[in-house]
Amino acid sequence: MGLRRGWSRGADSADVGYVLRAFEEMNQVELIVELKLVRGTQKPDTWVRVLAVTRPDADVEPAILDSVQSLYGSGTKQTFEEVLVNALYRLDAQLEQARSVKELVK
Repeated sequence: MGLRRGWSRGADSADVGYVLRAFEEMNQVELIVELKLVRGTQKPDTWVRVLAVTRPDADVEPAILDSVQSLYGSGTKQTFEEVLVNALYRLDAQLEQARSVKELVK
């Protein structure tokens, strides 16, 4: 998974769309991105969760395969797009680890 222009210029919404689509295809999953406003702080933060779920066309019961979460807001220097892309990298690593464990159990 790479950005079209690399990290030097940062991620933009087109990059995020490209990476989301590529992630779904590479991992044969559907992604769900959840956002929630975190109140109670001086500056509101946004809680971000990305879930990998089974594809609707898969011949298996619908299930959440894995998820990652991040907090985006006043304490970060990353753009929202970079937070999403970083979450996808973490999710990809978790899915790969789960696949490796599943292969060992076989």
